[in-house]
Amino acid sequence: MIGTIIGLGLAFAQLSTAWNAGNDGDLFDESLLFGVGIIAVWTLIGIFLFPRTVGFAFTPIFFTTPIAFIIGWVRQDFLHGFKLLFLGFSCWIATIIIAKLRPEAT
Repeated sequence: MIGTIIGLGLAFAQLSTAWNAGNDGDLFDESLLFGVGIIAVWTLIGIFLFPRTVGFAFTPIFFTTPIAFIIGWVRQDFLHGFKLLFLGFSCWIATIIIAKLRPEAT
């Protein structure tokens, strides 16, 4: 339940960043390296402490990533859309890693 709420917030933040590209200070507005680093830290937290919560938090981003890519590409530029695509893909990879390393939690 908590992971779903967090995931919907992250999906909304991703779409908001794609539309506005402002400096709100969320995961998707920062640099690509910072975003991947935060996703890596949350993946480690998901592996060792809360696999279902982190897995559910990263799942809605998987569904909104193609939409965010197109919005970011059209409203900003191709590199902004590609950054959102890469961060969304990183979240999807994180869910796969958590599921592979903690199969009892799925």
